[in-house]
Amino acid sequence: MLIALDVGSYQTRVAVAGKSEVLCEPSLVANCWSLPQAVAVGQIAVPIMQRAPERIQVFQPVSQAHLAAPGAVQEQLRQMLRRQGLRSWSRPSGRLVLPSVASPLERKQWAELLKDLGFSSVRIVQMPVAVAWGSSAGDPAVAVVDIGATTSEMALVAADVVLRRSIRWGGDDLETALQRCLYQEHGLEVSQATARLLKHQISCWADHWPGQSLEVRGRELASGLPIYRDVPVASLGQALIEPLQRLLELIRSVLDQMPPLLAESVLQQGLMLTGGAAYLQGLEAYLKEQVDLPVQRAPRPIESGVLGALRVRPELALEP
Repeated sequence: MLIALDVGSYQTRVAVAGKSEVLCEPSLVANCWSLPQAVAVGQIAVPIMQRAPERIQVFQPVSQAHLAAPGAVQEQLRQMLRRQGLRSWSRPSGRLVLPSVASPLERKQWAELLKDLGFSSVRIVQMPVAVAWGSSAGDPAVAVVDIGATTSEMALVAADVVLRRSIRWGGDDLETALQRCLYQEHGLEVSQATARLLKHQISCWADHWPGQSLEVRGRELASGLPIYRDVPVASLGQALIEPLQRLLELIRSVLDQMPPLLAESVLQQGLMLTGGAAYLQGLEAYLKEQVDLPVQRAPRPIESGVLGALRVRPELALEP
């Protein structure tokens, strides 16, 4: 049995070879100071976080490739693997997706953690390689732009990673931009959860901005009272353009250093968008207009990494 795992700062994904379903849950652990084991992990920890009881701490046990709380990560993976049908005697092979910047020590720590869970062997697949193989049912993508919640990475892939660059920028920055716009231009303070909902309702491409408004609920700065206010869609869409410049700079910096041998493939295939922020409406059209290349979103952008880890050729799955 072959199992692929992608443990991100915000989401944990587990896929089993031969199964189309990918188990995806928040990377969350709830601990109580008076108990030795986790109270809840993954999706079950979400309502606990929303209630925020004093005695329980809800936190993200992973930051990039760094294991901030190995025991908590192990407990979440144990429960997710059990839900995927893994039994203690199964002894599966594992492929773990890690950022290409993961250190040798971090790779070793992850491998030991998985072997403690019962994996007979563990191989590491670099995130850009995994995403390239998982973003298409045919040949792997050449130019991959992975947009996560806090980090974005672009890579040129030809069997292995030819060129990669990452920045501390992601979908969370778009939500912050919407909060700032509502605060400064409309006198309205909203939560990050509200900004996240708005992000999925609007487009970043000007041609998608009709003369319409969205009803937004928040706290009015002038009165301090909760109110509903109609906000023009164009105002919210324009607020996304400034933070998207960081993404454009990343893409252009990689394209400027593109090896000539890959130029033809990139011109034909264009850019492949993956990651949660790839769902932003209008992003494909906006980037196509800006970089003059074909742009498409992967069929399953959030799951591309873990699916690619299952598909990638064995020689690209590395020893820890």
